[in-house]
Amino acid sequence: MQLNNIDSPKTYLSYFYSNMSKYECEEKYPQIYCYFQDLCDQFERLYEEDMPLFKKMSQLLAIDAQLHIIIECLPMHDGDEMIHTFGEDEFVKMVQKDKDYYYRELVGHNMNITPPWGIIYLSETSE
Repeated sequence: MQLNNIDSPKTYLSYFYSNMSKYECEEKYPQIYCYFQDLCDQFERLYEEDMPLFKKMSQLLAIDAQLHIIIECLPMHDGDEMIHTFGEDEFVKMVQKDKDYYYRELVGHNMNITPPWGIIYLSETSE
């Protein structure tokens, strides 16, 4: 991704739409795809909303984490198996829960300690 080419939420979200299409999510998992579209809509609305910067970043990061979790699980065989075993509804619930620690896991930090000071961890307090 070239950050200097991202000029709008639509441009940023195009990466996720491309991946969802590649894994045929709309056909295979319509409930997950619907949730994905809701997240994208929230992202775009939130981007335009007038609110304090760090509150906005917190909420955008929480949505971003969920989008990443979804597209990271789809191509994995065990992700596919998990969705078939537990169902789309449970998968969405897992995404909603795991978003809180996505960035911490991404950088290898322990879940049992307070996260380091950093913008990337704002999503842990986005509710």
